[in-house]
Amino acid sequence: PVAQFGELPPFPPLTNEELKADEELDSDEVMEVPLPQAQLGKPIPAPPNFPGAMQEQKPRFDWSEPPTKQPFPSSLAPVEQPVFSPASAGQRTESKGQSTQEDDFQPFPQDAAPQPPILNEQYNPQSVEVAPELPAKIERAKPKFDQQATQGEQVQTVISNLAPAGPSSPMVTIHWKKRDEINVGQPAICDLIVENSGTVTAENVIVEAQFPETVRLQDANPAPEDAQAGLIWMLGTLNAGSSKTIQVTLVPMKNGDFAATAHVRFTGTTSGVFAVRNPMLKIVIEGPKQVMIGDPAPHTVTVTNPGTGVAKNVTVQTLLPEGLEHPKGKQLMMQIGSINPGESRTIRLALSAIAGGTHPIHVQAQGDAGLKDNASLALNVMSPSLAIAVEGPSLRYKGRAAIYSLSIKNTGTIASNNIKLMHKVPTGMEFLATDRGANYDPTTRIVNWFVGRLNIGETTTLMVKLNSADLGEFKHHVRVTSEQGTTNDAAFVTKVEGLASLSVDVADIDDPVEVGEETAYEIKITNEGSKEATNLVVACDMPEGVQFLSAEGPTEHIADLEKLAFRPISNLAPGKTVSCRVIVRGQVAGDARLRVKVSSDSLSDPILVEELTRYYGDAKK
Repeated sequence: PVAQFGELPPFPPLTNEELKADEELDSDEVMEVPLPQAQLGKPIPAPPNFPGAMQEQKPRFDWSEPPTKQPFPSSLAPVEQPVFSPASAGQRTESKGQSTQEDDFQPFPQDAAPQPPILNEQYNPQSVEVAPELPAKIERAKPKFDQQATQGEQVQTVISNLAPAGPSSPMVTIHWKKRDEINVGQPAICDLIVENSGTVTAENVIVEAQFPETVRLQDANPAPEDAQAGLIWMLGTLNAGSSKTIQVTLVPMKNGDFAATAHVRFTGTTSGVFAVRNPMLKIVIEGPKQVMIGDPAPHTVTVTNPGTGVAKNVTVQTLLPEGLEHPKGKQLMMQIGSINPGESRTIRLALSAIAGGTHPIHVQAQGDAGLKDNASLALNVMSPSLAIAVEGPSLRYKGRAAIYSLSIKNTGTIASNNIKLMHKVPTGMEFLATDRGANYDPTTRIVNWFVGRLNIGETTTLMVKLNSADLGEFKHHVRVTSEQGTTNDAAFVTKVEGLASLSVDVADIDDPVEVGEETAYEIKITNEGSKEATNLVVACDMPEGVQFLSAEGPTEHIADLEKLAFRPISNLAPGKTVSCRVIVRGQVAGDARLRVKVSSDSLSDPILVEELTRYYGDAKK
């Protein structure tokens, strides 16, 4: 691509002082420095589009006016950089597997190394740089190819013997270098060298180059990513101490000097090595695993820091089970402060065994930053252990006897002596008999047995016979004890229900009965069971040749020529009787059978009863 540019306007004339200084210049001492800070951040005018059509392009700079000279301040005070000292921050040093604290976490002394600046929303650590000291007098020099440019600055040439530098910062410089003589109308190759002389990697390196209209560009290697507003190369990452070269082939169209402008932009990165410590907690509980009931059971709790940092504000907590006790209560806590790496603290737990069985002891260590560890130990307190079981009927009808079997087993680790068994008879059941010389106290309703001794694993069984006297659910309570204080309880529930049992009796008042005379039948229904009968219904089937006259009963009745039915009786309590009377007249001589049917919700099938009556004589007309 070729672009035609206009002529470069002349530079403004130099003063006498500038001419004198120009004569003293040595080209080897020329280097680039950034423009004053006031110029940083201002937008750079866009160059003419490149490549473009071979037509007249409007220059990006207005050359009608001579450029204004930008004065530099006589001197810039260096910016003091923050220095981080690991030793001043309480860093640990290690020697022969032991850790020590150099300053014992004391406050920083007044004469310590400079502290890092206070961070705020506008502070960016990567933007801190050391400004170079500039000479007292800066002279303007003519543009030359061997130039340098700092980050994002226009190319200027001044005399300086200082190079910008800064701790942990990338230092990217850019300069032109010609390979041979440059002649009018002939292709010439120039190298644009980008170099990172800093100590860290520069990221997102972008190089832009612009040329006057008197220069025609032929080629660039590598090819630019953008050539619309100048040449733009995106070089990406540039490691510390490395450089990249951009080869540009150009053809000058006019005799004389020309200025090629280039600037570089990049992102600085920095890194630091910090010692990261990892505090940890490890808790262990030690002590006897088996003691006799009533004996002391001392245990020790050891808390260790196996990590590399200090564990702060460490506390130890435990909640004792019911079978163990401590003079200060069930819930214990102790503060042991900070624990250095590799350090251990030991606490003694003065416990006593007050109940037999296996009792778990749980301890926990806690510290700042969520440090936590747990440990457990099961303590077996040896003592006699007795198991009790009750077997018997869970359902009984009222008035029926029930036999209950009570079994005792020594499940402990030692023999048990002077064993006693008690059975409390519930209200609603009556004591009938027992075995093994037990005695019954009617006042307390308790049956007592003296069992004596049971060896380890031995079992004995006892018996009691009771009568189901009342309806309902009744709970039997049994308890076994020994001379060592062992106690165990058991319970058993028996439900006593009643049963409705109905009997029906039908009788004729007169037998035999003369035809044409009135007679009656008595129907009696009795509940001989232990539960009331509900929804009781009485119905009669009239025999052939017998005329129904009337009926009497506990409820109203409905009758026709062949059937008679009383309305339902709601309930009939146990031991109660209900009666009904049916009055009839015989019309035909012979035997007649009255059939009575009684049904109830308490009966699965109705009760049928018949009564035979003889009628004699001639029928009346």
